[in-house]
Amino acid sequence: SGGMAYVWKSQLALSQGVDIVECSASGSGGVAYVTAESVMEANGLVTIRDSTGSYGGVVYVEDSRLEIGGSVLVEGCSAADDGGMVYLDESSMEAKNGVTIRQCTAGGSGGMAYVWKSELELLDMVTVTGLRAEWGGVAYVDRQSTITASRQVTFQDCSAEWAGMAYVERGSVVLAHGVEIANCSATKDGGAVYLDKGEMSMHDGVHVSNCSAQNGGMVYLFSGCLLYTSPSPRDGLL
Repeated sequence: SGGMAYVWKSQLALSQGVDIVECSASGSGGVAYVTAESVMEANGLVTIRDSTGSYGGVVYVEDSRLEIGGSVLVEGCSAADDGGMVYLDESSMEAKNGVTIRQCTAGGSGGMAYVWKSELELLDMVTVTGLRAEWGGVAYVDRQSTITASRQVTFQDCSAEWAGMAYVERGSVVLAHGVEIANCSATKDGGAVYLDKGEMSMHDGVHVSNCSAQNGGMVYLFSGCLLYTSPSPRDGLL
């Protein structure tokens, strides 16, 4: 595990002009496996392309923290199983200030992230486009986990069989302050979101447009709870 680095009780920092291409791991974490209360940071003009792993195409984070900020680009990364970019295992992640994540995929769940008993925050001009998985085109949110997206975060052209953006199983999603969900789709249920005993809150200018599915163009609720106090979906319908 950890195609470039295995990080144990340590700190790994990437910054200013680092370009990582085609790293791979037969196990977890195509670029890095971060564990035992470690921290991985990527900040400012960092590019990670075409890395692969079984769980976590870029990084597997276990009992640790991942911080991404500034002009960071993650592109074309993939996981054979779950977490096309990252697998969070009882950990936390923050991405903010102009991060771009695009064209990442997972053979199983979470085109960007699989979130297990963890917290994921996307803040301030984060763009997520063209992600794909079987369950949760962007994220699979599992077991008391939480995803928060706020302040001009965009999810666009993401797709899955179930939940084009997020599949939420006993977890929660909070979207606020100018979050945009556009052109997300599911071939089966939940064009944007599938709530499987999960919860989602949308408020303060969240916009959903052109989302589609066989059932639940915007959201499919299975014993779930949705609180929506933003403007009505433009084209995606419940």
